[in-house]
Amino acid sequence: MPPEIETELRSPIRPQGLANRLLLPLAFTGGLASLGIEFAAARLLAPFFGQSLFIWGTLIGLILIYLTIGYYAGGRIADRRPDARLLFKLAAVAALWTSMHSRRWAASWGRSCRCSG
Repeated sequence: MPPEIETELRSPIRPQGLANRLLLPLAFTGGLASLGIEFAAARLLAPFFGQSLFIWGTLIGLILIYLTIGYYAGGRIADRRPDARLLFKLAAVAALWTSMHSRRWAASWGRSCRCSG
């Protein structure tokens, strides 16, 4: 293959070193967390709305909308600043924010609903 074609096939942005090895685990962990949030939301909503097909469809639809918004915003940020460190910082902030709010919401839900388990 001629060298000019070979260079065109390569990605213009190639993460190097540790950042390259951490991208796949970050994507896996993000997907796992979004599934966990989906299942937790279904369990928290079940005593109030049940677990019908309509509830699951609505929940899955909302999560897909939120993921789409996040992918769009993340793509815009990545186009402006293609830096792996920024990606890891944003992922850490999102994880901390999700952890803080889910614990607070679950604690307040537990006080308001005395359901046996």
